[in-house]
Amino acid sequence: MDPKSSARRIHWARKAFSHYNIVRLRELIQILPHKRLDFFSLAPFLLHVNHPDFPGYVDHPRTPCGIYQFHTTGFWKKAVAHFNLGVDDLRRCVSDQYWIDGLYLMGSVGTLAQTSFSDFDYWMLVDRTNLDDERLGLLNQKLSGITQWGADAFGQEVHFFMMDADQVRRNDFSSVDAESSGSAQKTILKEEFYRTFIVVAGRIPFWAVLPPGIGDRAYQQRIRQAGRSDHLHYDPDDYVDLGNLTEIWPQESLGAILWQIYKAGKDPVKSFLKASLIGHYHFFHKTTGLLCDVVKQRIQDSRGGQGHLDPYLVVFDAVLAFFEQIEDAEGLDLAKESVFLRLNGYPRRRDVESDHPARVLSDRFVRQWAWDRQRIGRLRAWQSWTEQDTVDFESRLLAKLSFLYHLISKHHDEPKPGDGMAEPDLTLLKNRMAAYFQSKPDKLPHCSSYLKIRTRGKALWVNVEPNPSGGIWSVLLPDSREVLFVGPALAGVIGWLIRNGIHPSAETSVRFVQAPPPFSTGRSGRILDRVDVFFKSMPPGAGDFALPPRNEMAAVFIHGASIRGRADLSLADFLVRNSWGEFFQFRLDLGAIENHWAKCYKIATRLQRLAPENPVPPFLYRMVPAGPGEISETTRLVEQIYATLKRTGSAPSSPGVEVQAPGPEGTKPMLDIFPCPIG
Repeated sequence: MDPKSSARRIHWARKAFSHYNIVRLRELIQILPHKRLDFFSLAPFLLHVNHPDFPGYVDHPRTPCGIYQFHTTGFWKKAVAHFNLGVDDLRRCVSDQYWIDGLYLMGSVGTLAQTSFSDFDYWMLVDRTNLDDERLGLLNQKLSGITQWGADAFGQEVHFFMMDADQVRRNDFSSVDAESSGSAQKTILKEEFYRTFIVVAGRIPFWAVLPPGIGDRAYQQRIRQAGRSDHLHYDPDDYVDLGNLTEIWPQESLGAILWQIYKAGKDPVKSFLKASLIGHYHFFHKTTGLLCDVVKQRIQDSRGGQGHLDPYLVVFDAVLAFFEQIEDAEGLDLAKESVFLRLNGYPRRRDVESDHPARVLSDRFVRQWAWDRQRIGRLRAWQSWTEQDTVDFESRLLAKLSFLYHLISKHHDEPKPGDGMAEPDLTLLKNRMAAYFQSKPDKLPHCSSYLKIRTRGKALWVNVEPNPSGGIWSVLLPDSREVLFVGPALAGVIGWLIRNGIHPSAETSVRFVQAPPPFSTGRSGRILDRVDVFFKSMPPGAGDFALPPRNEMAAVFIHGASIRGRADLSLADFLVRNSWGEFFQFRLDLGAIENHWAKCYKIATRLQRLAPENPVPPFLYRMVPAGPGEISETTRLVEQIYATLKRTGSAPSSPGVEVQAPGPEGTKPMLDIFPCPIG
């Protein structure tokens, strides 16, 4: 193909892509709540300028800002009108130089799967060779300021992922953290970007305007030929080469599945569908091709309506076909339910009109699957499921995620688990997943992904049925009296509430409606607040998922006290948090020990076994009175014995009491969760 023909084809494909891009933006805007629409409209402008009048300002003259050709976009016009900017205003706040080559949104926004709560995941393209460490730090400060402004002023969750074009061409993405899968996904992540991205501002990736399915050699040849053209409507500066994509690397599959299992704690339906797509790619993409190429072909063919072009429609079709191809009837049923719930909103309900594309597609699928009214009604009413029903459903999803992991790991073409993935990232993913999902003795369980949303604006009740051991404590929804959690101690209820982020919350309160002596409802509430403040005083160790978990903090609930010199300790409940953020609750029965000093010794020795050797930061513990008695004498004795044990390994002497200090507890090895236990 001669240079002019290459340039003409690129220009023609750009017109088709630009039309598609506009339609996606319109779909995004239609679903956004009005308040969040303001943030979406203004956020790109805040990257283009750096001025104290606007959010995201960084007070340093070397702060990078400016987006390529931003003044030609509707976002520029919107910001100028919103802030009522005149010529002099613009001269003061706009830089002569731009530092950002492109700004793109990726993911569910602007698709059938978008809800009013969808995150904004921005990929921001920069040239790292022009950014020294100082400028890079200043730009990160600016991004943090804009992100915080979005959360505080609009309730919009925003993530900026700074990319370099050469980095993207190499499929070399960032390291693992709470929002980034790092080396767990390379070609998989790039395929998702190419399939879902929207150009907000800046350069258009060459991939979007070249023919689908071409090889690397033809891809580069087309770019070079067009660059030699003098075509009137082709300016190579308007484009950026982020690299071609011809295949999904099979060695990514296991790490990518692990990443989805970890992310399932927030949205199990979404994670299950993504993991199923990974399964499809691992076994069948060489025969069916890449979904991003399917979407691009439809854009360039301009066939069908917008629903036909939607990036998520091709995902749904591929996932359903995958379970049919591997003849997994249970998986197919679960995939159908997940597609239905994704279109109707889960774990956040989305209310869509009957003519909304998501509702139209959902109704079409239901007719195609010949579902009966009972099944449709049950799934449409998922918000009324009990917490146990929801946990059971999510457990089915997690079990199938585990099945997909094992299915891929047994495939004869598959290298060892983690091949192609950085070993530190593999360790992080395994340990993050274990911290959330793995069952361990005395570990407090996680709630369903929906519960924190479900309980917003409500006052949860904590009730107790008295018994000689301190009662059976339960957390209830007051309107239905549905039981959300049951435990044998106040410590367990408090740990469950804190571990799942239900308390404290600006939108959820906790009310103790009954407490047996020596507890009281008011005192129990104050204990909850006090213990929560204690654990918040030291967040779980940052980056410690690379290491085995170690105990960091413990609250010791004392039942009974030393009242007027009389020893009256009966029980001690321990609530322990480790560096992975896991909470454990267990009990020491002190009733058979007559001497008060010996009871304190037993508490201190258990603290010694809990505390790691020479921890940094130091192991913290807090004595908590579970009843009305005074525990200062108990606290003093425990502290004295514990300090001596830590220093010498033996306890201070006490008249009439003979005890032996325990030996140090052995260090447990790092958890290996292959095969993955889901409990």
